[in-house]
Amino acid sequence: MISQSLSRLRTDYIDLFQCHRYDSETPLDETLRAIDDVIAQGKVLYGGVSVWSVENIRDAMALARDFGLRRLISNQPQYHILRRDIETDGVMQACAEEGLGILAYSPLARGLLTGKYTSIDEVPPDSRAADARGRSFMGPWFSEEGLAVVAKLEEIATRAGLTLAEMSLAWCLRRPEVSSAIIGASRPEHVDQNVSAAEIDLDEGVLAAIDEVAPA
Repeated sequence: MISQSLSRLRTDYIDLFQCHRYDSETPLDETLRAIDDVIAQGKVLYGGVSVWSVENIRDAMALARDFGLRRLISNQPQYHILRRDIETDGVMQACAEEGLGILAYSPLARGLLTGKYTSIDEVPPDSRAADARGRSFMGPWFSEEGLAVVAKLEEIATRAGLTLAEMSLAWCLRRPEVSSAIIGASRPEHVDQNVSAAEIDLDEGVLAAIDEVAPA
């Protein structure tokens, strides 16, 4: 299967192969051995996981050590100002202790933390929230209560001289456990704005204000 993927991608190898969601129907050692095999074959440089629990991560790292397999290097959880559970459920701590870099996905809460939404009834026609399927991915935050929190966050960003997106990305990257934030963009200027957030250091006053509005 990996060979077929490489053929379709027109490349000899991929940098990072991640197991998306934990496969409870396959023994964990088989999953780890499969990753180890494709790395040994030169088809993959590194292995990682996505949306694994703290127990999954701890078990995988222990098994890799026990069997002498190549270690995983990354975990890709959802992480943004409105969803901070990895800070409290042990995932972030496990990643730090086991040496896995966190690749945060949806750091802008699927567009909610860009400031484009001010009402659940009036949304941009070309946005994710314009159809029911898109809204289903936005979770409980696409609600009047959620947008009220977003409005307060935008006020904090404005006082700091930042856009909401810049502040949200800088907030996500503030943690040393976070190696990267996975962004999406529909226009070139979005990329420029998002990348600039990597150079922003939020002061303690801004971080405290965010914590008050959207605590962990």
